[in-house]
Amino acid sequence: MSNSEINALENVVSTIFLPELCNSFFTLFEFLILEGAQAGLSWTTILNRRNGYRNAFCNFDVNAVSKFNQKDIKKLLNNDSIIRNKLKINSAVNNAKQFIQIQKEFGTFDKYL
Repeated sequence: MSNSEINALENVVSTIFLPELCNSFFTLFEFLILEGAQAGLSWTTILNRRNGYRNAFCNFDVNAVSKFNQKDIKKLLNNDSIIRNKLKINSAVNNAKQFIQIQKEFGTFDKYL
């Protein structure tokens, strides 16, 4: 990936939470996971691992991720295609559960935003 492509993706990622830019709950959940992983790191680091996150988090299927258990989390902690930070991984699983609750309450996640 070239620097210009990475810069373009960084610009999209930094504004993706605006509902008019993205209303797919899969995409919103993807960027919620990536945003959590990015905390304290560069976007380049995260975007270079985006496919790893996609594979590790079931193509960003919020229902599947919400059901991750300690065995799944332990597996993720050994997955070198993602950032192996226990707090960030636990946060992603918890965020999946909260994402589902928000969908139940508001109908869709983008309506909540």
